[in-house]
Amino acid sequence: MRNRTLTMNQVRSESVSGPPLSVISLQVLLILGASLLWFLSLGSVDFSQMNDLGLISVMPPAIFAAIFLLTTSFCLTLRRADGMEPVLILQVVVLIIMLYGITVFVEEEPRFGVTWLHAGFTEHIMRTGTVAPNLEARFNWPGFFVFNAALTQLAGFETPLAFASWSAVILNLLYFAPLYVMFRAVTSDKRLIWLGIWLFFIANWVGQDYFAPQALSYFQSLVIFSVILYWFNTPYNQTNLPSALHSWGPTRGLVARFQNVLDRETLSSAPSTPFQRAGLVIILLMTFATIVPSHQLTPQYEIIAVMALVVLSRCTLRSLPILMAGMVAGWLSFMTLDYLVGHFDVVTGGVGQVGQTVSANVTDRLSGSPEHIFVIQMRLVMTIAIWGLAFLGGLRRLRTGQWDITYAVLALVPFSILLLQSYGGEAILRIYFFALPFMAFFAAALFFTTPQKGISWRTTTVIGVMSLLLLTGFHITRYGNERMDYKTTDEVAGAQYIYDNAPPGSQIVVSTQGSAWRFQDYEQYRYRSIRDAFLAGDTDFVLELMQNPRVTDSYLLLTRSQRAYSELFLGLQPGLWDQRVEELKATGEVTTVFSNADAEVLVLTNPPERTANQPDDGVAQVPDDGDEEPSGTDTPIATEQPTNTPMVQPSATATNKPTPTNVPEVAEEDATATPVPEATPEPTAVPATPQPEPAPATPTLPEDVEIVEHTIQPGDILARLAQQYETTVVDIIALNRGIQPVNLVVGEVIRIPVGSANQPELQLGYFTHIVQRGEILYLIAQRYNVTVAEVVALNPNINPDSLVVGEVLRIPGDPDPSRR
Repeated sequence: MRNRTLTMNQVRSESVSGPPLSVISLQVLLILGASLLWFLSLGSVDFSQMNDLGLISVMPPAIFAAIFLLTTSFCLTLRRADGMEPVLILQVVVLIIMLYGITVFVEEEPRFGVTWLHAGFTEHIMRTGTVAPNLEARFNWPGFFVFNAALTQLAGFETPLAFASWSAVILNLLYFAPLYVMFRAVTSDKRLIWLGIWLFFIANWVGQDYFAPQALSYFQSLVIFSVILYWFNTPYNQTNLPSALHSWGPTRGLVARFQNVLDRETLSSAPSTPFQRAGLVIILLMTFATIVPSHQLTPQYEIIAVMALVVLSRCTLRSLPILMAGMVAGWLSFMTLDYLVGHFDVVTGGVGQVGQTVSANVTDRLSGSPEHIFVIQMRLVMTIAIWGLAFLGGLRRLRTGQWDITYAVLALVPFSILLLQSYGGEAILRIYFFALPFMAFFAAALFFTTPQKGISWRTTTVIGVMSLLLLTGFHITRYGNERMDYKTTDEVAGAQYIYDNAPPGSQIVVSTQGSAWRFQDYEQYRYRSIRDAFLAGDTDFVLELMQNPRVTDSYLLLTRSQRAYSELFLGLQPGLWDQRVEELKATGEVTTVFSNADAEVLVLTNPPERTANQPDDGVAQVPDDGDEEPSGTDTPIATEQPTNTPMVQPSATATNKPTPTNVPEVAEEDATATPVPEATPEPTAVPATPQPEPAPATPTLPEDVEIVEHTIQPGDILARLAQQYETTVVDIIALNRGIQPVNLVVGEVIRIPVGSANQPELQLGYFTHIVQRGEILYLIAQRYNVTVAEVVALNPNINPDSLVVGEVLRIPGDPDPSRR
């Protein structure tokens, strides 16, 4: 055993005098060799050969050889961790560059369509010098965009896209230091610390570390945890649970026993003076104060986590969660009030819906091409593997008398998100990301129980094999969507052509999500996705959506990424997307004005005349089918649904009715890492019996119905207007062809039939349909022999291109099934 195991006494004796120079030289040579081999092999990556497995399908074997060399070097260095920390730092830095920087070197443009959208928000602030909370919901939490606007200008760049590609590398380097401090607070075993850090970076596949608010907020949350755990933890054997728990009879004995368990935990606390502790408290509060206006979910998670530490007497700053909650309440009350008034149900609607949340986060994502489904399954395997290793590591620590209550609590707190909401279908991703530091620590603890125990060659080999398996899984899971995620210069040129030529007030249309767009002059254009109609080949409806008389012009942007999205996430047969494009061109109603290898721009051959009452400066952003976000939206509070209400001064209302309360309307737009695609199901069989003509979607109003004109005010929505004027949403839509039911344009004048709700003969008959997993609106309409437009007219608050499983749709027709 003495020949197979490097004892801790040997390690300590070496750490005093330092490891032999030959050992250091060998490790440095391995690192340099791995780095050089990795860099030289990048030129062999050929994106034209990529399939739906993503980047790993075009990575040359030399890249994996370089990763093998680096992993071998790390495992060897880990055997002498006490005296080799500079080498370990270098190895982790190189690992971060290899894992998170590969796309910087092999791709032409910043990846992810949502990166370009965030650049558009930043560009708006740089250009106008202000935020626009009524333009987009994320502007109610503008901290990240304001910070990057200032950073971009200070650095002398014209756009944050100049450095956005480096975000993942920079952010993971920032995560490095607080992770070290957090692990140092719970153990002095350098092997355990460094293996935990290593596992964190090779298991961070969720892709939430791109150019986005949650990525920077995550770093800030790690800073908060590191300060609390290292400087403000409860000293050994001084646990003091709340007195109320001690005094209540039913819990008195249980609390006493639990306090004895808590007293067994030993955390290392750094010495500090009162002055230093005061400074650290200021750092804590200032750090949290910058998170609050930047992101919606992170502050809530931080409050729950810190509250758990305080309740369990793991944090000496008893009033900290109260101060944190006060900051959040203050921001919500004064800076986001308009959003909350109009969308309180969005914030609270998912509370307690655990089953629906799990469905939205797991089962609803299992769709797309066979290779993409394999990638999703691998993500589940990676998650289970890390959590399983952490569970076993926690048990092993427990068996050796290590009661890591604090870290166990912090690993479990993120699961409380399931009780709140689905978070745009990515709650599981956020849970994994928030819990990862603590899961990585426990997973590392499976191999190192106590500092006194040495490390055998068998343990070193197991760590190496486990690392290589996780690294393979990392490249599959993190870059499995790369066929859609990567952007080319040609794609960007297509969008840039539109911004260079489209007059303000124009409508920019895409076939599906996935494109690099909305990065310039965001507030000056309408944006629309026509996914269902386009993929179903309904050219008439596509043209109807483009022939909107309320916009200046319509530009249809078609890109390589959209084709990839359709095939990757919707399971569209290869070639069908191109067929739909050719079918649209064959109508003769559209003309190609721009084309290159990866992008094409179409406009109407004979655009309609613009409606006279459309204001020149009123621009609404029409919802699309989602902003893809890496591996999983960043969603404001619930589903990051952007509020697309234009910043226009309203004109006087030309009616004798009062103006409703200003409540912003929200467009259903999910910005997710891995978008949650709606699968394209097989068309539901329609009974062979003759289908009756559907009820008309545009009722005819009697001549005696009073029709008034109403000028749209900020916050107006059709449901409130219908209630105010005692009419129906359907009747309002019937009198205003071309109106956008979900997003009204401030300043436009619409006609409203007063009192039509009191006349039963005007009501449109309908029945209901519950949305099932994988259904899209076009096939639902086809099943019931109605049009998509008629369904949208009866359901003005839905997102036509992103239905929610379980939501109830009203379908025009006879309520009696026997007469349909």
